[in-house]
Amino acid sequence: MEVKSWELVGGLGLFLLGLINVGPFRRGVWWIAKEVFRAGRLVLYDLPQWLLRHAWVRWLLQSRLVRLATRYVVKPLVLTAAAWLVLPKRDVEWRVSLGIAAGIFVAVNLLLNSRVGRNAEEIIADSIVQGWRRFGLRPLMTLFSVVMEASKVLLEGVERFIYAVDEMLRFRTGESNLTLGLKAAAGAAWFLVTYVFRFAINVVIEPQINPIKHFPVVTVSHKVFLPFVAVFQGWLASAMNEFTAWLVAFLISVSIPGVFGFLAWELKESWRLYGANRRRFLAPEPIGPHGESMPRLLRRGFHSGTLPKRFAKLRRAERRARAKTNWKRVRKHLQALHHIERAVRHWIERELVALLDASPCWRGGRIAVDEVRLATTLVEIGLACPARGESSLKLAFEIRAGWLVAGIVRPGWALNVPSQERPALAAALLGLYKSAGVEIIREQIEAELPRLADFTLTPDTLVVWTDPDFEREVVYELDYGAWIPPQQTRGPRERRLPALERQRLLFGQYGIAWDRWVALWDRDLPGNGPVEDLLASFQVVPEPAEPADVPREHAAHLGPLSS
Repeated sequence: MEVKSWELVGGLGLFLLGLINVGPFRRGVWWIAKEVFRAGRLVLYDLPQWLLRHAWVRWLLQSRLVRLATRYVVKPLVLTAAAWLVLPKRDVEWRVSLGIAAGIFVAVNLLLNSRVGRNAEEIIADSIVQGWRRFGLRPLMTLFSVVMEASKVLLEGVERFIYAVDEMLRFRTGESNLTLGLKAAAGAAWFLVTYVFRFAINVVIEPQINPIKHFPVVTVSHKVFLPFVAVFQGWLASAMNEFTAWLVAFLISVSIPGVFGFLAWELKESWRLYGANRRRFLAPEPIGPHGESMPRLLRRGFHSGTLPKRFAKLRRAERRARAKTNWKRVRKHLQALHHIERAVRHWIERELVALLDASPCWRGGRIAVDEVRLATTLVEIGLACPARGESSLKLAFEIRAGWLVAGIVRPGWALNVPSQERPALAAALLGLYKSAGVEIIREQIEAELPRLADFTLTPDTLVVWTDPDFEREVVYELDYGAWIPPQQTRGPRERRLPALERQRLLFGQYGIAWDRWVALWDRDLPGNGPVEDLLASFQVVPEPAEPADVPREHAAHLGPLSS
C-alpha cells in the first residue's frame, strides 16, 4: 500500500505517542474533547431545550402559520432536495434544472397534502414507531440479557459439577482406611485440576465464546497477538515437530486475549459497582457503633437520638442504683457510651487525621485525638498536634434549635499553622463537617456578620444583635430565598446590615460533589495545597490574629458549644 502523505502519518504517530506516554498532553486532549462536546451539547441540545421552555416559542411553533409553513413548504422542500441529489444533472442548463426542481416541489406538495399522502404519512410514521418498539432497543436489551444469562448458566453448571465432585471426595464417618487414603490422594489431585479448570473456563474460554465480552477488548487483543504466531512457532520448533509447534503457537495466541477480556470486564464491572454505590455528593457517614450518623446520634427522634436516650437511661439507672445499691445497669450504660466515644475517635482518625497524614502540603506532623467528650446533645473532640503547640484544638458538634452546628471552641495549635498549610487543614475540616452532616458552621456565621455583632439561632431564623446592650435586634429568615434580607424587629434604626447568601449560611445545603472533592486533593499531591473556590466559600479555620483560647466576643450569646 502506497503512503499518500508521510506528514499525515508522522503527525498521527506523534499524536498517538504523546497520547500514550505524556500525561499533560493526554489531559489536554481530554480537556479539549470535553470542551468540544460541551459546545456541541450547548448548541444542539441545551439551547433548543432552553428555547422550548419559553411560552412564546411554544406558542409560535403551535401557531397556524408555522404549521402551514411546515406542511406546505418545509417538508416538500426537504423531499425535493433529497430527490435533487439523486437525479443526474450532467449537461443540463440551470433553467431546465430549476424547472425540474419546481416541478418536483409542486408534485411532492400535492402528494403530501392530499388525503392519500396524509394517510400514507401517518401509516409510515406509525410503522416506524411500532417497528422501533418491536425491533429497537428492547429486543437488543433482551438479546444482551439472554447472552449474559446463558454465560451465567454455563459458569454455574461448571461450579455445580466441581461442587458435586468435592462432595464425593469429602471424608465421612464409617469409611475404611483404604477409602480415606484414596480420597486424600484424589482430593489433592482434584484441587490442582479444579484450579486449572476454573482458570481455563472463567479466564480463557468464557470471554472468548461470550460475544459481549469478546468485543472489543478480545477482538483487539487478537489483532495484536495473531501476528506473533510465527514467532511463537519459531521458539517452539526446536522442542517439537513443525505441525505441533504451529498448533501450540496458534492455541496460545488465540487463548491469551481471553485473559484481557476477563480483566477488562471484571475491572469495569467492579468500578461500576463501586460507582453505583457511591453517592454523588459528600454525605453523612456512619459514626456510631450501630451505624448512626452524627445527626442520628444527637437529634432525638423515633429512630435517632442515641446520646439523649442513652443519657436519660443512665440518669434513671443511677437513681435506681442509689436506692437498691445495684450498679450493674449503670456500668452497662457507661460501657455503651464508651463504645460511642471510641467510634467517634475512629471516625476522626479516618476522616481527618488520615487525610492530613497523606497530604504533602501538611507538614505539621501527625495529629492525635487526645479526648472525646459526650453530652446529651453535644460531641466535643480535642485534637493534639505537638509540632504546632501544646494547646489542643477543640471541635464541637451540637444540636442548637434543631440545627446541627459545628465549630472550633478552642483554636489551640490551629493559630500556629503557617499560611501554606492552612488550605489543607480547612479542606480536611470541610470534609469532616460533610461526613458529620453539619448544617451550620459557627465560624462561617461569625465571618458573615460584623465583628461586634452577637447572634443566636431559632428553628427558622438567625437573630442578630448589633449593639452590646441587645437593644437593636435584626432577624434573618433562613428559609426566605437565595439571598436573605435583614429585618429589624426592635431598637433604633441605624445602619442596615447586609443581605446574606443563604447557601453560605447553611452549609448543609451546599453540595460538595465527590469528583470535585477528589480533584481537590489531587491538586495537593505535588504539595501545592488544595486551593480552590470551595475553600474561599467557607470560613472554618480561625485567623491567627485572634487569641488562642478566647472565643470571639460576639459569639457569647450563642453560648459555648461545650456547655
